[in-house]
Amino acid sequence: MEEDVVGFDKQTCDVMEMLMPEGGGLEDEGLRVVSIIGMGGLGKSTLARKIFNCEEIKFHFEARVWVVVSERVDAKHVLKNILQYLKVNIEKEDDEYLKGRLKEHLDGSKYLIVLDDLWTPKQWEELKSYLPTDQKRGSRILLTSRIENVANVASTDSTTYHLDPLGDDDAWRLFCKKALKGEACPPNLVDVGKGIASKCKGLPLAIVVLGGSLSAAEAKPSFGYWSKILGDTSWHPDADNDCSKILSLSYRNLPSHLRTCFLYVGVFPEDFEIQAKELCLLWVAEGFVKGQSRELEEDLAEQYLINLADRNLIMNSKRRSNGSIKSCRIHDLLRDLCIKEAEKCDLYKLDAIGAYQNVNEGIRRLAMHKHDYSTLLLPPLYRGLRTLLDFANNDSSNLRSICEDLSVMRVLHLHVEEEGYKPIRTENMILLRYLKVDQSGLVDLSWVIMIPYISEISNLQVLILNSKDSEHTTDLPKGILKLKFLRHIYVRKKATMPGAQSSHDSLPYLQTLSCIIYEEHTSKMLCPARFPNLRKLSVHVDHQNPLGAETLQSLCKLLHFVSLKISYDTYRWESSGPLYVDSFPSTLTKIHLDNTALTSNSWRLLGELKNLQVLKLRTRKTDTSCEEEMFVKQPLVFKAEAFPQLLHLKLRTHHPALILENGALRTLQYLIIRNWLLADLPYKLWLSTTLRQVKIIEPSSSLSSYIQSLDDSKHSKVTLRDGALRSLQYLIIRPSQLSTLSGQLGLSTSLRQVQVIYTSVRMLDYFRSLGNSWS
Repeated sequence: MEEDVVGFDKQTCDVMEMLMPEGGGLEDEGLRVVSIIGMGGLGKSTLARKIFNCEEIKFHFEARVWVVVSERVDAKHVLKNILQYLKVNIEKEDDEYLKGRLKEHLDGSKYLIVLDDLWTPKQWEELKSYLPTDQKRGSRILLTSRIENVANVASTDSTTYHLDPLGDDDAWRLFCKKALKGEACPPNLVDVGKGIASKCKGLPLAIVVLGGSLSAAEAKPSFGYWSKILGDTSWHPDADNDCSKILSLSYRNLPSHLRTCFLYVGVFPEDFEIQAKELCLLWVAEGFVKGQSRELEEDLAEQYLINLADRNLIMNSKRRSNGSIKSCRIHDLLRDLCIKEAEKCDLYKLDAIGAYQNVNEGIRRLAMHKHDYSTLLLPPLYRGLRTLLDFANNDSSNLRSICEDLSVMRVLHLHVEEEGYKPIRTENMILLRYLKVDQSGLVDLSWVIMIPYISEISNLQVLILNSKDSEHTTDLPKGILKLKFLRHIYVRKKATMPGAQSSHDSLPYLQTLSCIIYEEHTSKMLCPARFPNLRKLSVHVDHQNPLGAETLQSLCKLLHFVSLKISYDTYRWESSGPLYVDSFPSTLTKIHLDNTALTSNSWRLLGELKNLQVLKLRTRKTDTSCEEEMFVKQPLVFKAEAFPQLLHLKLRTHHPALILENGALRTLQYLIIRNWLLADLPYKLWLSTTLRQVKIIEPSSSLSSYIQSLDDSKHSKVTLRDGALRSLQYLIIRPSQLSTLSGQLGLSTSLRQVQVIYTSVRMLDYFRSLGNSWS
């Protein structure tokens, strides 16, 4: 994370000068390529990321793209990643189409594309052919590589930056930051500490990993242990400054329960953003996590992840609103270590054919990173396969015949883009604990996997079904209530949950249910008799089945319930009745209300929830003069002592002002606001000693002026994200899936006309609800 960067101030200025030389000429030049070259572990990607996120860079370049290339990725795959980063819809796979889509999107823009971790000059030559001509707009390519020849081919001497190791002072600062968590070094440890830091040869990766290992080894650092580490010459780098020995030392010093979990991270593709929730669930399903007594294995797995992050063996990529890890990555050198050590203990195999030709007992765990590796799974190699992780969008028709014979499978993750000839049947996989299906195209999930047969997987613990189609609804099978070991159900976008057929239908270990459509029978299901251990619930409410008070009251009886998300139809603006906040369980720590109509009383009751730490609220306007509409038109008042434990508040509302009374929001750390009517923020907000960041999305001109008038101490906590399409006059769309348009468009002073071709019934309902405001 950028806040952890030590040093690199001069390096940042030097590379920025190469990207944007002083004295002008930026717009007069064609496409310029700047290369950052250096050995593994020097911090090339960290430096590039710091530059990429710099405000000056954001101001100068209209489009910015960050993609990871890595050693075994072809140019076409990188091009697709660039288009996905730019949120460009891809309908074909041929080269000319992809090149045309990129040119169409970047044409006329001054852009910066970061190509992280190039390996060969050939990769650059292939990539260069895909990039559009710049027409002397001053666009830039910033690439990082360990290979000098890449820079020789891609850039000139004047635009190649050779990154050197950290100097002694910066290396010592970084070491203290990691080994001592930023505290001052005790005098008796200074000499031995500097001795350890100097052995890292200025390599940031080596310093942070070794520092993290020292920090985790003892509650209080001791001279004896540090001296022992310094005296152990087995980890000292060779003359070529290779840091692999230091990484190996940190791995050997891991407790036994963390070693397997760490090695397992190597199954993910290089530079892959790993979702923390799914990684923890995979560890549990694989049997790597063993809880004691009433300790939940999922909570223990999350603690394992925190321990690995504290040791800097994995990198935090994103954090959740409550501060926990949302996603993570692993440095490619550490991933190489995982793969090498996993090979020794036969923990898993990655996609390579030759290595398996002489295997007698077969493969236990297999991760596929390339297309069409189903030929790998030939008898007798796959008979004992327990884990199959497909990250390569393999042809489901090929996988279908394979999966039906995998009777000892424990973990199955499929990634599918196209329909197979027959859906995959899972009734033979009676030992399966973890089933995930990612559907990345507009494919009905029922064409990928036989949904009814899921209820035959008697040992299933985790079910994850992801669909990109926002209109698709998955009907969970009636027999799902017979899966007594089921702990987590994640369905995206939404699913229907069957009603109970008998008094025995229950899921006693279910912790997560997301996202289900609220129906008449739902209130009878959400109770201790059916789901006694439910912790997290996400429910979608439509106008036909309003959420009743009896449902929320039954949630109060769930002793472990901590997280609730309620989403309402986005295209229905009429009132759906009050939200019975007085029935919310007091155990809730996180609430997310999306497109919700509240009253003044319900807002007051929210503020009285003593354990609430995270609140995300998006209110809606109604077309009636009801109490909900009156609430939106008044200032949003935070009553005295309201929200006593709240850490994270995200508001997307239409209130004309915010008012804080004494003692309100006393623990708030993060505030995110999207409100086009606000002209300022409450003075008492800035008196908070806990406030760390205020993020304002699409502020009004008055609010922007107010922010600019703040003193430095307040202004440093504010991040602004301006609105897009500020000068738009004409919008012509032909929607296939849209049901609404952004309300911000209606506030635009430049917009003259919106033309919608072949609109849907839902879109017509939406326009009718707007009345004359969109004449």
